[in-house]
Amino acid sequence: MERNFWWISNTKTHKYQIEEGHLWSPKIGKVDRNLYQDMLYVEKGDVIFPYAHQKISYIGIAESGCRPAQKPQSYNDNDWDKDGFMIPVSFYKLQKPIDKAALNSNYDELVELLPQNKSPLYEDPKNKKHFKAKQAYYIKKLNKPYANKLFELIGEVEVDRILSNHIPSKERKKQISKQVRGLSDIELLKSIKGKSESGKSQTNKKKKGSTSTKPPKPKYDRDPKVKEYVYRRANGKCELCNEKAPFTTDKRPYLESHHIIWLSEDPTGDTIENSVALCPNCHKKMHHNSDKSELNRDIEKLYNLYKYSSKEHESI
Repeated sequence: MERNFWWISNTKTHKYQIEEGHLWSPKIGKVDRNLYQDMLYVEKGDVIFPYAHQKISYIGIAESGCRPAQKPQSYNDNDWDKDGFMIPVSFYKLQKPIDKAALNSNYDELVELLPQNKSPLYEDPKNKKHFKAKQAYYIKKLNKPYANKLFELIGEVEVDRILSNHIPSKERKKQISKQVRGLSDIELLKSIKGKSESGKSQTNKKKKGSTSTKPPKPKYDRDPKVKEYVYRRANGKCELCNEKAPFTTDKRPYLESHHIIWLSEDPTGDTIENSVALCPNCHKKMHHNSDKSELNRDIEKLYNLYKYSSKEHESI
């Protein structure tokens, strides 16, 4: 597979991009209008080297090319434009990061391989033969010899482990979903035993009848076993309107998973009593209904529907 290689300088947003699995930038730079245009050239399978806090601690693999996307909520402290570019990325933590000392130790070799124009690293004028990062350049394409040198610093075994074992996120989710569907009801319940108790106290602290309809922040870990349990519990009917699923997909009634109290408000809420299976119409209504009194009634109904599920769960 032919790959391209990209250097990302993102100390300010590094934490969010690793946690949420993406690269994001505004479409237009404040000083240099074309600062982020290279985002458009990243392709599925390309390798990302995110440089933050004076080291490369992760390798990323692009899950797809670039698409338009609004600024994530986690970036709200930054005054960038809302319109931007996003690239879904799977990040892998390195056993031993490439720190500034490692880069400086290989200065003579690396400096010859750096881009001549808008290089992400340059010689520190106060410290000869030592690199200094150019944070103003968010994204820069690297040539293959430079990427190979970074791979050498990481270690051949670890690089091979990451690149060879990488499974695209969509395919990985399908594999996990297939495994979970193969569990019996008892196996499924046992596998999530204790999950409900871990989130119940937090969920019950939340006021019933919350009228928040803003979309949740990505990206929270969702347990596919909880989702499957809730799907089976619904038995082909929407748990809000009690109507049958409007159509089938993969030979199963189509219902969508919804958290009554959003994970952005309670990150521990991925539990069987805080999750429901809804038809697409009711799911949209729970997120976009402008009638606050109706929304409150629906939240109250769903909240009371399974709030004692953990007691039944304990008997398994």
